[in-house]
Amino acid sequence: MTLKQLVTRTEIAKMAGQDNRHFLNRDARHLQKPLGEIAGLTKLGFHLIGVPIGSASCALHQHIEMYHRWPAAGF
Repeated sequence: MTLKQLVTRTEIAKMAGQDNRHFLNRDARHLQKPLGEIAGLTKLGFHLIGVPIGSASCALHQHIEMYHRWPAAGF
């Protein structure tokens, strides 16, 4: 059995995808199409994400600590 190495845009367009909304912001919406499995990837997830016109791309949020310091690495 040969692994599929190419996923065409026609195949992607035919995929229904999953409509996701953030639980805190119903305007934050994206359509997710998992491509890894149909491309033969077994240990890596790969998704095409689209944001519909008029939707927010994510919920408003803040990262408190952006970088971790690792003493052994000298950062």
